[in-house]
Amino acid sequence: LRSASILARNCGICRGELIALQTDCVYLSPKVDADGLWGEISVKRGLKREARRRTLHINTEMKDVLTTLLDESRCKFVFTALTDPCQPLSVETLGGQARDMKRKSNFHADAGLHALRHTFLTEMGKNVDVFTLKRIAGHSSVATTEKYVHPQKHQIRQAFASNVAVVSKSPQKPHNDSEWVSESRVAN
Repeated sequence: LRSASILARNCGICRGELIALQTDCVYLSPKVDADGLWGEISVKRGLKREARRRTLHINTEMKDVLTTLLDESRCKFVFTALTDPCQPLSVETLGGQARDMKRKSNFHADAGLHALRHTFLTEMGKNVDVFTLKRIAGHSSVATTEKYVHPQKHQIRQAFASNVAVVSKSPQKPHNDSEWVSESRVAN
């Protein structure tokens, strides 16, 4: 459960995608790149919809987890059964671990992998536009992604301030309504 939680929290991958994740979908680089990333996960199995097919980038915490999982796996799956690394981990096992954790530790009923995915996407939504977030999440609709985007007052002010800086630097021809009207009449 810990490994699944780390991946959900760091890249927004969901439970079904974790269970279906196979070793051929994980590329780990031998060294970190200039952006601090260690490779990619190609999400192409365990999808609810084709729109969820996507590439997720691996940070250091994910790399550590994936390295251990890949070293322990003796089958094509990254997540393996607790007692047999030659068998894939079942959805029931992962769900059971989550239920046990909530019950034993008095976690909130909503705590779980999806809450970690939600946290990741909400935090990522502070740094990227909704269309980029849609792609990262694997959503087929921006309406779904909008649930994760919570604009803040300072972000709205910053957007206006950034636009003022751009507009003041760009040369613009003054707007002339009569010129536009006469041009539109000519076009008709």
